[in-house]
Amino acid sequence: MREATIRKGAVITIIIAILASFAYTGNDKYVTGADVTTFSKGAVSYSGSSQALVVSKGLTGVNEIYMGVATIKSSKVNGASAKIAKASAWNIYDYSSAKELSIDLSTLNNGKDNIVLLKALDKNGSYSDTFAVKFNANIDKLSGSVDYSTDTPTLNVINKTTKAAVSVDKLDYRLYGTGWSDASSMDMKSLVRRGASVFLRVKPESYSLAGATASTAANDIIYESKESTSPIPVYVAGMLAGKETRVTVKAEGAAPAAVFNYVAGKVKLPAGTEYRFVTGTPTNPGSASAWTTEGVGTEYLIKGNAAVPSSGYIEIRKVATKVAPASRIKVFNYYVVPMPDAYASSGSKASESNDVNGSYIVGPYDNKRINVSYSSSNGFLTVVNETGLSYDVQIVKPGATLDSPQARCVKVKGTAKIGGAVSGSKVYIRSSGDCGYGLIASDYVCVGAVK
Repeated sequence: MREATIRKGAVITIIIAILASFAYTGNDKYVTGADVTTFSKGAVSYSGSSQALVVSKGLTGVNEIYMGVATIKSSKVNGASAKIAKASAWNIYDYSSAKELSIDLSTLNNGKDNIVLLKALDKNGSYSDTFAVKFNANIDKLSGSVDYSTDTPTLNVINKTTKAAVSVDKLDYRLYGTGWSDASSMDMKSLVRRGASVFLRVKPESYSLAGATASTAANDIIYESKESTSPIPVYVAGMLAGKETRVTVKAEGAAPAAVFNYVAGKVKLPAGTEYRFVTGTPTNPGSASAWTTEGVGTEYLIKGNAAVPSSGYIEIRKVATKVAPASRIKVFNYYVVPMPDAYASSGSKASESNDVNGSYIVGPYDNKRINVSYSSSNGFLTVVNETGLSYDVQIVKPGATLDSPQARCVKVKGTAKIGGAVSGSKVYIRSSGDCGYGLIASDYVCVGAVK
């Protein structure tokens, strides 16, 4: 498609003279001047999505379409006061009957009335009658805000002129560097994750002039020139897209400084946070509990809590308000390891009365063993851990308790020699808390005593 701009009447006169030199000579590839009348309002529509006037395909004899944005001046026509519409420049578009023609109107200022003049030229140098399309000024202004207090933040838009709420399905939106899209398709959760400047406008409406009636309102009656004998038809097409307004979508803040104690089986929940439990894993989540603030501001007990799933993960975030989104989520995987099923290799369950020397099956890890032996000659307890996971070994001397300061705890993964055991000392084991695997330490089980 060729687009050109012609300025001033003299230049147009020269072009018309050149075109007239191609007058009809009997060659049927040229047409008569009468054929240009196929260009009329019925061939024109406005596409809101592309902000363009569209001339339909298949018009007989039309060679070029002329479009000019009119300026209106008061003057005299036939001795009476009147308005004259004049295009200071005409844009010329090649017209092909094989496809429709699109004329961009996105640069028009919708804050004022716009009148677009249209006419066509045939290959014989004849012009069609001119008609006008009027777009009324759009004086409405929008004001937007975001309510962050729900899981899916809500965009609220008000027409500042009418004070009425505007439904997002009536709006277009764009971001920096993007084109316009339907505002009802906005992914607010995604925008909040990173923050964004969102530009909004009232959608332009598409229409066809085929059934339109020329306006007879006094302020819509215009003439082409001082010498005109009758006004040109003006078809009022409504408004283009509304004025842009910008809404700032705040980004979610950093995740809270929560701390998970895998040995104690507790999680510290800072004030102003909420949390929920999710089964499965972060890459393959299952069901989720509702967000709650119960126990916030304390070390919340995970281990042994009947209200907590035995495995999964906990999500913790700062609570959303109307004016600020919830924060990023802090995630802790966890698995509450059951107390070891400590059986001697003979199959008998370990107990305080057993001699500690032996091989113990400590499932549920595929019947892996922990071997314990005591040497009275040097007082060392040798522990060989075959499970591949860390186990804590606690030696409790006679007269002491499991939690007493005198008890000695050693983490064993592989083989370790532990001193401090004496005759009568009891030996306890448990699966260690392991943040790398999300394991919460199990309870201790006694595997025997030093005899």
